Amino acid sequence: KLLDNNINKDELIDVIIDHHVDNNEYLYCKDNNRNICYDIITNKATIGSTCTAIYETIINDNQSIDIIDSNISTLLKGVIALDTFNMNREINKGTSRDQLALDSLDQIPYSMNRNDLFNTLKDAKT
Repeated sequence: KLLDNNINKDELIDVIIDHHVDNNEYLYCKDNNRNICYDIITNKATIGSTCTAIYETIINDNQSIDIIDSNISTLLKGVIALDTFNMNREINKGTSRDQLALDSLDQIPYSMNRNDLFNTLKDAKT
């Protein structure tokens, strides 16, 4: 569940972006307001991180990466790196879409180095 049961969720949720099975809740979120990156035929996510879909939404909505500053880049990159184990090929959780997002975010000036960011976040989790 997304929120506390005492809150009227319908008033708060306008967009759903996820990479897990669609629970078919909040069905009023549809078309461009519902981006579920999951293939029900293969029963697999089509991306390794929801932040990849968020990155793609930002780029598609703005037609430019220029809206993403170093702070947003670092936030998105950190989560994508954690979710995909920094695109570790042995673990094989990341997709070409995740790689494209990371490569683009790496180009944002002054954002944290991806490997340093990944290692810092990974160490903080343990």
